[in-house]
Amino acid sequence: SSITVLVLGFLILTWTADKTFATGYRLAHQGQYASAYRPLQTAVILNPNEPLYHDEYANALASLAVAAMNNQDATLASTLAAYAIAENDAALAISPNNVNFWKSRTKIYYALTVFDETLVTQAIQALTQAERLSPKDPKIAYNLAILSGRTNNADAAISYLKHAIDLKPNYRDAYYALYIFYTETKQTDAASEIITTYLTTINSQDEEFKKLVE
Repeated sequence: SSITVLVLGFLILTWTADKTFATGYRLAHQGQYASAYRPLQTAVILNPNEPLYHDEYANALASLAVAAMNNQDATLASTLAAYAIAENDAALAISPNNVNFWKSRTKIYYALTVFDETLVTQAIQALTQAERLSPKDPKIAYNLAILSGRTNNADAAISYLKHAIDLKPNYRDAYYALYIFYTETKQTDAASEIITTYLTTINSQDEEFKKLVE
């Protein structure tokens, strides 16, 4: 019957899209973005309702935009950047509460700061939305601290790092970043105290941290 034909056609189309996407995904995660571009684009065309396809394609496009900028091709870089953001928009339009897509948006905007430093603001906005969706994720708080540092907002960075440690008390990177921000803002006692706290309560054998208090 015609319904059977339609169902079979849909299944074949979906299978082809999945297989094509898998090829692009593998190439992208090997850093071969130029080779990943076409299969990811094809997967999006075959199944435009799958947000994951749009998200992965967006990440590949952002990487290609950065590469184009590094090759002094500003026009191509600008075009690819716009496509990257549009593809991420498409993913979020389909699945607006997917925290991973908001993290991707953060990474895309952050990557694009190589040719527009002001995009760090959009990266922070995207990661703030990710935090709303996943408030217990210490890595989000940590990355918000790093992005805040890029905007010279040391107070916000310190606040986020303290929150990251509250969420994950043994978060070594957060302790170290907090030490750096305290040092840069001339809060030497607080810098020393945070390292001592880590050594006392988390890992007394951390050689790098021990050198900081010598």
